[in-house]
Amino acid sequence: MAIGDSRTPKPGARPRRAKIRRTWRRLARHTGLYLKDDVVTTAQALLSSDTRRPQPKIRTPKLIDLEIDPYGMTIDFRPVPSVGRDEFERQLPHLANFWGMVRASVTSPTPE
Repeated sequence: MAIGDSRTPKPGARPRRAKIRRTWRRLARHTGLYLKDDVVTTAQALLSSDTRRPQPKIRTPKLIDLEIDPYGMTIDFRPVPSVGRDEFERQLPHLANFWGMVRASVTSPTPE
């Protein structure tokens, strides 16, 4: 899955790349692009007590590659279950606004 910005890159493209990498996990949680994993692992079960339940794990789509090209940026994600293309399309205006993009789109790679 890729999100791209179609405007030309500015000289400050490297700080923008760093900001996207640094803020992605928190932004994903705020926009609802995460999976709440309630499955208890063996280690959590052994370490938890009767009065305290283990906290669910929050899984966000992994940011695989962030590439700056003459037309803007391409950001590749590895989706998690229940967070796919439809969810990214729904949250795209919020992501574009937060990252300062004028235009953005979501594309999926085609199987070869």
